[in-house]
Amino acid sequence: MWIESIGKKLFIKKNFYFFLLFSFIPILTSTLILGIKIKKIKSLEKQFERVYDKATKSYFSRKIKKNFFKKYQKFDPYFVTNNIESLIFMNDNKNKIKIILTHPAFASSKKLKKRRSFLEGGQNKLFFKENKTSSCLNFKESIEQQQNEIEVERDDIKRILAILEDVSISEYNPIDRSPFFQIQRITITKKNKNSFILNNLSLIKREFYEN
Repeated sequence: MWIESIGKKLFIKKNFYFFLLFSFIPILTSTLILGIKIKKIKSLEKQFERVYDKATKSYFSRKIKKNFFKKYQKFDPYFVTNNIESLIFMNDNKNKIKIILTHPAFASSKKLKKRRSFLEGGQNKLFFKENKTSSCLNFKESIEQQQNEIEVERDDIKRILAILEDVSISEYNPIDRSPFFQIQRITITKKNKNSFILNNLSLIKREFYEN
């Protein structure tokens, strides 16, 4: 009898464990399905974010490109002649020489007069030769090559770079109606404490035309 009693208890206990096990199956199944759905939702969210980022970048890229062409289509065809080759350099040095020459002891100095003549004449100006021109329907590219070395001060370098790079540098600003310039090569060598020799300036000049 006691064996039968123990058997019944074990059977009841075993059924209880089976009951518990089967009662957890729906919960586990629901949890698993919910986890899969959440994973899919997160995957879709990431996919949407990638598409949105791509669309946003594409929009701003097109906008930047449009503004770029719009800006450089309004260029002055004589910009190099009017705004770069017309620049006057070494103004600080020139003004110092003028002051020194007013002194009786230096008024007849040939060396100072020669220096002033060099700075005020056309020898110390930028001159370019245009070559290697290529063009298509709405685009023209050429190389502007410096023909003579010039002497410049720090502020002169800033002024030149502000024009060519189309950015503000210190108090110097870009000039309107500039073509697009890209500096291909430039050599700047220090001459003394206050001046530099600028040479080998080579520019890629791009001119854009309206369709």
